[in-house]
Amino acid sequence: MGRTIENLGIDQLAAFSTIEVELTQPEMAVSVIIPDPERFSQNSFGAEALLSFNGGIQFFRAVFLFFLGIWPLLLTAAFTWFAYRKWFPRLKASMHNKPQA
Repeated sequence: MGRTIENLGIDQLAAFSTIEVELTQPEMAVSVIIPDPERFSQNSFGAEALLSFNGGIQFFRAVFLFFLGIWPLLLTAAFTWFAYRKWFPRLKASMHNKPQA
C-alpha cells in the first residue's frame, strides 16, 4: 500500500511538469536524387541482340561438343543401321524360303 502512495505522489509531481520542445529546420534544404534502378537495368536493343547472338553461338558450341564426345556411339549406331539394312532382307527371305516339315 505504501508503494501505491509513492507512485501517486510521483504522478502528481509529473502532472505539473513542463516540457519544452523546440523544433528547428536547417536553413539549406538537402535534396537527394534517387535513380530508378529498373531504367538503368534495361539493356538497349543492340546489347540484347548481341547477348542473344552470343547465346546462340554458345548453344551451337555446346551441341557440337556433345556430339564430338559421343562419336563412338554414333559410329556404332550408323554401322548397325547399315548392317541391318543390308543383311536383314536376306535373313527375312531365307526364313520364308525354309521348307516346312
